[in-house]
Amino acid sequence: MSPLPGSLVKAATSPLTRPRAWLYEVLEDDDAATLPARATRGGLAGAIVAASLVVVVQSIEPGSPALVTALDAAETAFLLLFTVEYALRLWVCVEDRAGRWTRPVVGRLRWAVTPAALVDLVFRRLQGVLERYEEWRRGSL
Repeated sequence: MSPLPGSLVKAATSPLTRPRAWLYEVLEDDDAATLPARATRGGLAGAIVAASLVVVVQSIEPGSPALVTALDAAETAFLLLFTVEYALRLWVCVEDRAGRWTRPVVGRLRWAVTPAALVDLVFRRLQGVLERYEEWRRGSL
């Protein structure tokens, strides 16, 4: 029998543990004072503000076709960025320091149904995807 608890044995043998743990610190650890963590938090906050501004500007129907195209491209880029962010948070949640989501599949499913993750998924991702689908269906994308 191994002298290490099961989670430590898994951590010691998984080749993805180190990058996942580092990424957990960058994305989820609010106390992390490293440059990557601060830059990521600041970058995501800036992206949220910029994405909100894009939606506001789109709502006033800018007249220039070039501006409409640029705003649509920006909205698509933000949708992709936030989708990748969500997927990465889902991947790293099993590194949770409190041990809430340590089991690979069940832990990720439990994380995905937390209020913050559901709001993130429904209001950011699905709304953007549905808007793009509707534009595609109307033939205006």
